[in-house]
Amino acid sequence: MADYVIIGAGSGGAVLINRLTANPDVTVEVIEAGGWDTSPWIHMPMGYFRLMQTLQLDWGYYTVPQKHVNNRVMFVPRAKSVGGCTT
Repeated sequence: MADYVIIGAGSGGAVLINRLTANPDVTVEVIEAGGWDTSPWIHMPMGYFRLMQTLQLDWGYYTVPQKHVNNRVMFVPRAKSVGGCTT
């Protein structure tokens, strides 16, 4: 059994994991829905836009209809990988 369970290895979770594991007497479990950013597209400035279409590294979130933009539904990119949106 772990001393700590961290949900998500985004920017905040990764820092917390790092700090907690600095103590060799502490055990940490990490639950992360995404994987490692192994796609070469993630490391290119415009490459993420290509990945957004596949749900490989994006959650595929959309807003509810927005009344001030003629009830359009907007795409909200949110990364699904270790490092989260800072990847």
